[in-house]
Amino acid sequence: MIVLPQGDAAQIAVYDHAQWNTANSILLPGGAGTVAGNLAIGFVITVMWTEKEMGDTFDLGCPGGTPAGTRCFLTRFSP
Repeated sequence: MIVLPQGDAAQIAVYDHAQWNTANSILLPGGAGTVAGNLAIGFVITVMWTEKEMGDTFDLGCPGGTPAGTRCFLTRFSP
C-alpha cells in the first residue's frame, strides 16, 4: 500500500520533489532534478547527472553554476 502525504499543495510538492530526486540518484550517477516556473510562463524541467567521459568540460545546455562534468537534459512544459 502506498501512503500519500497529508498537507497542502506546497507540502505535497516538496514531498514529490524529494521522491523524484531519490529515484534520480538511484538511476543516474549524481542524478538530480529541478522544476522551475509557474502556470503563467510554463515550467522548465531539468535533469542533471555526472558524465565521467566529459572530464572537466561544461555542458553549455546546463544552467549557470552547474559543475564541470555534469550533463543536463531540459524540457519545457506549458499547462
